Amino acid sequence: MTRFLQWSDLHREFAKDGSPVPFPMPTSACSPGSIDAILIAGDLDHAKRHVDSLAEIHEVWKVPVVSIFGNHEPYGMSEQEARDQVATDLLDARQRGLDLHILDRDELVIGDTRILGATLWTDFNILGDQEVMMFGAQHLINDYRKVRSAPGSSECQTPW
Repeated sequence: MTRFLQWSDLHREFAKDGSPVPFPMPTSACSPGSIDAILIAGDLDHAKRHVDSLAEIHEVWKVPVVSIFGNHEPYGMSEQEARDQVATDLLDARQRGLDLHILDRDELVIGDTRILGATLWTDFNILGDQEVMMFGAQHLINDYRKVRSAPGSSECQTPW
């Protein structure tokens, strides 16, 4: 059976530049040799530092680090720009020998475990009044002020 440490919502994007990634360190009860990989289920860091944050974790734990692209990674840019940024950075990290993976509508098999990774957004129909929910989201959820609608655009994405 494949053994994972699973974390999510570490939110380094809110920390000052140069702050370390806020992740659990190995202990005698949970050492790098006692796990097969680390799975980070979204919202680790913004795209510009995402791979660097994964690399910090990999350097400490010495196991494959798998990240699922969250809704905060594209803050300050479009989703496409964020995907392009992490793809470029990930290629560089792999060329340096780091065992890092970022899943974005993708899958990865480690040992006997298949991991499916995708960013999930809101189902505005869940409470029955889609238009009201979309209006509320537009005004209350930061994602609609922080994520651009398209590469190079100054407009933010909308629930619509």
